[in-house]
Amino acid sequence: MIDQARLLEPTVEFGAASLSRTITLIPAGGLAIPLLVPRSISANRTIVLPTPHTGTRDTGLRAEFDALVKVWRAETLYLSGADIELHPAYLQIIAMGKPAIPFILSEMQQSGGHFFRALAAITGEDPAQNSTTVTAATDAWLRWGRDRDLVHS
Repeated sequence: MIDQARLLEPTVEFGAASLSRTITLIPAGGLAIPLLVPRSISANRTIVLPTPHTGTRDTGLRAEFDALVKVWRAETLYLSGADIELHPAYLQIIAMGKPAIPFILSEMQQSGGHFFRALAAITGEDPAQNSTTVTAATDAWLRWGRDRDLVHS
């Protein structure tokens, strides 16, 4: 069985001359994630995601996560914004669900990375919503993870 994520386009809030707009990514069974994307990205397409993992002891889950991160980092090295967050490997990380949270936090702690939208989609929370820098957002998520014993200093 394949779950699907939908892209929805809200009322355009920016002027017609704007090069970007906000669309919303809705992972199957997940929290809506607003994304600022270039106008060239169609809001009417469907992104197919694999069925999220439900087991917490899947020994291959870490290897799968690591492989997705490797692909995602390599293929988005020179990209920004929505091009990073709409990459298929990033969306597959979101589809891994809650079992991936400790892996994401560990990856952020060791190597950084813009996993903020993925974490918000999976957890339904956003402790970094008021952060003004990537460092502050990372710190907020790592603090959130430490409070839940999901990441260690």
